[in-house]
Amino acid sequence: MKNAADNVFDLARRMPTGEEVRTAARALTAIQDARRDDGTLEVGGVRLSAALTEQIEVLFGIFARGDTVTFMPVGRMLSTQQAADLLNVSRTHLIKMVEAGDLEVEMVGTHRRIPFEALMEFKEQRSISRRAALKRLQQLGEEFDAS
Repeated sequence: MKNAADNVFDLARRMPTGEEVRTAARALTAIQDARRDDGTLEVGGVRLSAALTEQIEVLFGIFARGDTVTFMPVGRMLSTQQAADLLNVSRTHLIKMVEAGDLEVEMVGTHRRIPFEALMEFKEQRSISRRAALKRLQQLGEEFDAS
């Protein structure tokens, strides 16, 4: 039986080649041109939903820019280092956030594991807070300029 870790595809270990970037760009254009009015895509006699087609377009768009991706099932439990990497913080800082109660953690034996969904929710809330703070700073700057 496979576990969730078996379903992780890490394409970020190398940058795409120039040929892969060009191929992805051509494939993206072909997909966009072949989409039906309802957003679906016919591939080899199989109709892909509009949502799935959009995800495929996003993937090829990432490769067409020369970037890389990692696929991970939503139910995956992450190590503290993996979670820190996704948040672009140090593992030490992530541990401090966990200990402060800012981030959900589950213990697996003696190891901390962070549910992927909880991490993405935390990341979204952090982005919302940052945007609100930036907006408030902008308002304060405008008030200062007006005085």
